[in-house]
Formats: sequence, structure tokens, C-alpha cells
Amino acid sequence: MGGTVRRQQKEQDRKRTSGIEQIETHIPSPKTTSCLQYVSHLEYMFLHMDALFGFYGFEAARIKWLNYVASQRSIEEAVNIFLNDVMASKNMFTIARSIWTGNDRPTVFQRQTATLNVVASAHSGESTA
Repeated sequence: MGGTVRRQQKEQDRKRTSGIEQIETHIPSPKTTSCLQYVSHLEYMFLHMDALFGFYGFEAARIKWLNYVASQRSIEEAVNIFLNDVMASKNMFTIARSIWTGNDRPTVFQRQTATLNVVASAHSGESTA
């Protein structure tokens, strides 16, 4: 998430330096039952439309896209962690259930003996003949 936070900070800095932050801060709310307040909102938006369209051009779209991609990666990583934990828990439960019923570990979970893959080698001063 570090990249997303840095991009958002850069975006906020761009807003501050270009004056967009000030414009957005003073936008009248469009959520009103008063026609006069809604007209006030429309007039304000038309007055600042060029500045807003200029700011929210290609660079803003690129930043939004990068934030979206980063969030998708985060979701994918969380799902992988969850699935790995679920599988590990399922395997542990299978082993425990087998032991509780008086059986040994299931064969797929049996530990290998340490001597299966050992290659004889000469120690210092010994020969293998």
C-alpha cells in the first residue's frame, strides 16, 4: 500500500500547488432541496470547469489507474494468504483427526526418514574405498 499512499500524497500536493484544493473545498453541495442553492452549485462548477478539467486530465487518470492496480494486487495477496491458511488448517485437522481416531498420520503427511537422501561422503582423513 506504500505506493498508493505516495501517489495520493503527490496528487494532494498537485492540487495544492495548482489551486484545485481551494476550488474543491468551496464547491457548494449539490445535495439540496433549494433551487437557489442548486443553481449556486451549477454556477460555481461552470465558473471553475476549465480549471477542474485541466487538472483532472491524463495525469490524474494515470494515478487513479495505478491506485486501482495496487488495490487489486493487495486483494490478490490477501486471498492467497487466506487460501494458504485454509489449506494449512485443513491439513492439520486431517492429521489431528487421524491421530485422535487411533491411526497414524495419513501417508501423504508421514515424515520422511532422514537417511533416504543421504549420500556417503568421506570425512577428513578417511577414504571411501
